Amino acid sequence: MTAKLRVGVVGAGRGASIGHLFHLHPDAEVVALCEILADRHAGARRLLPNLEATYTEFDAMLEHGLDAVYVANFPYEHVPLVLKALEAGVHVLSEVEVCRTLAEGVALARAVEKSDALYAYGHNTRYYGTVLEMERLFREGELGEFIYGEGEYVHERRIVAHRISYLDHEQRRKPGGLYCTHALGPILDITGTSPTTSTARSS
Repeated sequence: MTAKLRVGVVGAGRGASIGHLFHLHPDAEVVALCEILADRHAGARRLLPNLEATYTEFDAMLEHGLDAVYVANFPYEHVPLVLKALEAGVHVLSEVEVCRTLAEGVALARAVEKSDALYAYGHNTRYYGTVLEMERLFREGELGEFIYGEGEYVHERRIVAHRISYLDHEQRRKPGGLYCTHALGPILDITGTSPTTSTARSS
């Protein structure tokens, strides 16, 4: 690389609090922020000292001259932004959960296949030490053959509910058991498998 990767961050909350880690890499820096609530820009600037500009509209931020964007707005609201970024040839790292519907998942997969830009799904449990160690043991044959597995994850919603109390957002009302990425993801990562069929039931 002859220049640092220019990154745009979506979200002054998790976006800024995690996005500032880009500054730890010698070849990257966050230069733009998009947050619909303009009164939160000042707080994000304290975490992102190299910001060149802040925006309330994603389309405007995409025109800032970015190499990549970190999409960390509200869960289930990532896909429209990811599709725009990929179409513009901008690399994307998006948070969980990314999709609300199967149709959005299909649209995302097709956009990734079509774009020359890279897409990464920021599923953080993928990088937990326990998961990485179990993956190593499984790949080295220490755990035998994977035949059947179950996963469960219950998320305490009150931990995050107060952070978004200024909006009546569906994330505040979601049952703690509906967090399938953290339940299923580690099993898939450890074993290197992919689902071939799935079943579901309403809660």
